[in-house]
Amino acid sequence: MNTTEMFATAREDLAHIPKGGYVQGVLRASYWMMRLNSLGRKAECPDDPAQLIDRAVADVLRLEPTALPDYDRGYFAKSVVPSPTTEPETNTGDLTKR
Repeated sequence: MNTTEMFATAREDLAHIPKGGYVQGVLRASYWMMRLNSLGRKAECPDDPAQLIDRAVADVLRLEPTALPDYDRGYFAKSVVPSPTTEPETNTGDLTKR
């Protein structure tokens, strides 16, 4: 991926984190830096936007513990790798007691 593509990808993601005051600025800056790193050749951050937004939110909360960062949760949730499925629980109890 060349630099132009990296910036385009990061800009696309950043469009889902609204601009705002201090909290939003920290969230956007933190996400931007980590996202560019994740797309580079010597990446130290995971290439998963969902993990990166979680890290960026953690950065914000370290500075402002009562902050409510705003971002498009639906957009970032789509990148989550599904967890392995587990066997459904079976109820061996008496069903008449419900």
